[in-house]
Amino acid sequence: MVRPLIIASQQAKAKLGIRFGFKIYFAKGDIMRGLRISLCLVAALFVTAQVWAYGIGSSSLPLPEKSKIITTEATNIFTSGGGSGLQVRYAQKINQAILVDGGVGVSGGNYANRIFVGADYELYPDYERQPRVLLRGSYENAKEKSHRRHIWSLAPVVSKGTSFWGHEAFPYVALPLGLALQSKTGTYRTTLQMNLGINAPLTIPSIKNLIVHGELSFNIKDSFTGILLGLSYPLND
Repeated sequence: MVRPLIIASQQAKAKLGIRFGFKIYFAKGDIMRGLRISLCLVAALFVTAQVWAYGIGSSSLPLPEKSKIITTEATNIFTSGGGSGLQVRYAQKINQAILVDGGVGVSGGNYANRIFVGADYELYPDYERQPRVLLRGSYENAKEKSHRRHIWSLAPVVSKGTSFWGHEAFPYVALPLGLALQSKTGTYRTTLQMNLGINAPLTIPSIKNLIVHGELSFNIKDSFTGILLGLSYPLND
């Protein structure tokens, strides 16, 4: 039987100094099963939705140190030239304040493929009425239309652990400000976007080792508007 993915931990709360502490438990044999379920569910999302986006990922989750998570994501870009795609990312919590991640993605339309890396630095923990505040920096190398873009971005992210009908979830808002270099022309331009999303443990009893998340991205300046849906699975021993 699959054991619970996330259990509220008083020890984790004391260690991390946050309101909603996490501790991850699962049987060793559940890893491949969880990955198969994750891939199957995201494949279903891929069939029913045109997809593309980068997204904030696991940043809103107050994970304990040394946590490792793999995520598959389906996305959809609504801006002209968008197309279908899929991306995979790996994230690891280095210490109480720092999380790093990276991944690859492919899609149709003008946004063909990309690789990306990122890192979060927590400024303030989620504690009592105080929201969690962090800065997220990232680099993305993406092929768009007939040229390749190099995109450096910095995003403030604000999240807060909340109970929805007795289940914990972590909604967040982010404002990624980016600097994009077009390799073909050698020109720079700034981009600005607003991201609204949520991370939450999946509450289906037989597969609750998974974390589900969704995100809406809104174009403010020279960016895109789209949606992201993903499933995450922990890889800790």
